[in-house]
Amino acid sequence: MATVRVDSLRVRTSSSLDAAVVGSLKKNEQVEIIERSASKVTIDGITAYWYKISRLYVGLEGWYFGGYLDVE
Repeated sequence: MATVRVDSLRVRTSSSLDAAVVGSLKKNEQVEIIERSASKVTIDGITAYWYKISRLYVGLEGWYFGGYLDVE
């Protein structure tokens, strides 16, 4: 599980800032992590993995940059 720690964060189709946006989540929303990228990347001075997340009850699945998540 992970919790969003910024006001709003985009969910993307793949682990890239260039990937299409499929949705967004708000601060303190919880998501289930189902996969992690093979390597870390740096975005906005933060180095972290990308995580594939799922929120099945709202039908949302995609990739989030882990620098903006509190991963449990």
